Amino acid sequence: MQLVKTTTTDGTLVEFQYDAANPTASGTFKDVYFAPDESYVVAFFKTTPDETELKRIEKVIGDYRNEIYLGPGGDYLRELYCWPEKIVKYDGKIGLVTPAFRQEFLFDPGPGETKRREKVVTWFGEAYNFNNRLQPYERGELLGYLQVCMKLARAVRRLYTAGMAHSDISHKNCLVNPAKGNACIIDIEGLVVNNLYPPKVIGTPGFMAPEVVTNRARPSTETDSHSLAVLIYMLLFHRHPLIGGAYHSEDDTEQKKLEMGEKALFIENPVDTSNRLTPGPYDKGKRPWVDPVELPYTVCGSELKELFDRAFIDGLHNPSQRPTANDWETALLNTIDMYLECKGKNCLKKGFIFSKNSRQCPYCGTPYKGSIAVLDFSYRNGSHTYPENHSMVCNEKWLYPWHVSRDSSPNETLIGTQKDPVGYFSFDRGSGKHFIVNTNVTEMKNVTTNSPVPIGQSVELTNGLELCLSPRNKGRTVKVRIFS
Repeated sequence: MQLVKTTTTDGTLVEFQYDAANPTASGTFKDVYFAPDESYVVAFFKTTPDETELKRIEKVIGDYRNEIYLGPGGDYLRELYCWPEKIVKYDGKIGLVTPAFRQEFLFDPGPGETKRREKVVTWFGEAYNFNNRLQPYERGELLGYLQVCMKLARAVRRLYTAGMAHSDISHKNCLVNPAKGNACIIDIEGLVVNNLYPPKVIGTPGFMAPEVVTNRARPSTETDSHSLAVLIYMLLFHRHPLIGGAYHSEDDTEQKKLEMGEKALFIENPVDTSNRLTPGPYDKGKRPWVDPVELPYTVCGSELKELFDRAFIDGLHNPSQRPTANDWETALLNTIDMYLECKGKNCLKKGFIFSKNSRQCPYCGTPYKGSIAVLDFSYRNGSHTYPENHSMVCNEKWLYPWHVSRDSSPNETLIGTQKDPVGYFSFDRGSGKHFIVNTNVTEMKNVTTNSPVPIGQSVELTNGLELCLSPRNKGRTVKVRIFS
């Protein structure tokens, strides 16, 4: 390796360790070399981009990067992408200068290893890897996986609102750290810009939408929506939603094409069970994730179940019916509100999504001890109040501005005190009573007793109690349910 010092096309000095024959890392399209301090990398394309492709790259690292990073929530969004910043030309090649992955997205080197492996979804989304190749501290908990999925959905949604699609969302292009609930999308330079720049690639096998596999349809936000749904399903259940027990051809290539394309069928389709995934004698190292009967997709709550139905039943072969990235982001945030911690010592997920039909953790069988307080939300529109399809488990949680009013949304645009809690829920184990403590809700009112709840005061949550969190338009009212 020799230390190369050169300048990017905009005149910025860059340094990197270079050996054309032995790159530090190599992918399908690029060879990668690190800066001396490893704070950034220079990735040279194996095939020189043509003029149109180069214009796309210039636009992506210029105008479109600025639109994302310099717009509302830009500082937050920087954490969700690994976005190339400069173009460099050297040794007859064209390359991109990109910030190095954050250390949290790299595994510690194993015995005898010199390079740190990237935390791509493959390690966490496949049952055998999850069970056998990850250290316990690397696996993370269910809450972390929900946060990872929410951040991936948020990152994809923000690309859509800027008029872009990724075109190759897959297990290889998303780095995740479920232990911390963080995620990062990479390979940004291939972004599809609506009506301006066509796709560079059509996707990765296993994540391409059926219409891409069958008819070579161009990647778009609709095909990205399929890829995102597959990614979320794999992260939450450690199995692929379309790879089941149906066999269409003795030829492996044709089988994969059919099961992902023309014959694609959800492995948990409640009506057509011909692709049902059934664990075999060699699947011991993949249990319980490989058994949808033991751990069906419904364990992640009604909102995610509805979106999986839309993605893999209604919209599998009908792209317009698929849930959007915004749908996923909203449903995942709402599902996090229904999360309960599991006290089982050997529970791999350390928590589960509350269901009124069961008090038992579906992952380890440990029953939840103690009562559970749940808020059912309604919102005000003019003089009328309308129920929402959303509830919140109160146990040991915080109340935030977006719970109080629909005028606030828990997204990347929140700044300063907009992200601070305005109340919290407590549980008195001695009396077995639940309370809400108002720390900064200016107009909270106990509707049941028609009395205000001033800042600094608390109210016991009893079955049937109604609280007005904000009387203003888009403000919320909640009704309490207690499950003993």
